[in-house]
Amino acid sequence: MAPVIDRIAASHGIGSARRLESLNWHVSLLAIARFDEVFPQLRLDAIEQVCGSLASPGITVNHDRLMSFPASGACALLCTSDTDAAVRRLYATLAVALNRVGVRGKRSGQPHLTIFYDRTHAVAQTPLSPALIWRAADFSLVVSHRGSGYHQVLRSWPLGQ
Repeated sequence: MAPVIDRIAASHGIGSARRLESLNWHVSLLAIARFDEVFPQLRLDAIEQVCGSLASPGITVNHDRLMSFPASGACALLCTSDTDAAVRRLYATLAVALNRVGVRGKRSGQPHLTIFYDRTHAVAQTPLSPALIWRAADFSLVVSHRGSGYHQVLRSWPLGQ
């Protein structure tokens, strides 16, 4: 996907942006802790057990638009309404399961894939042609290291086919 991201950046005149490493590309579902919060092992074990027993299909992720979020400088690929609905169903399933073990979370906003940060080149919502399509085959418990652009994957679980 990296050549596609390079093409997108070039087509919008974004040359000096801080690109997110592809290993950090993700669509956020649910924030379950503050950046400075550390979960005790018992809570992590409960989260792992719940997530390991979750039954949810894989998701075909279809990005059809590009835009910047001015507050953060994030430039992101936005999802189609069908993808939004699928991501929200997965979120709802996950939230119900986590609530059963006392873990509350905040739904991530509009489903998107951040590809780079650039506060100097804001991009208005623009159609992406051709659309970028990929398959989400798993979901992960991730520690996001605020401000560093680094996401530490603690554990991943497969989504069904």
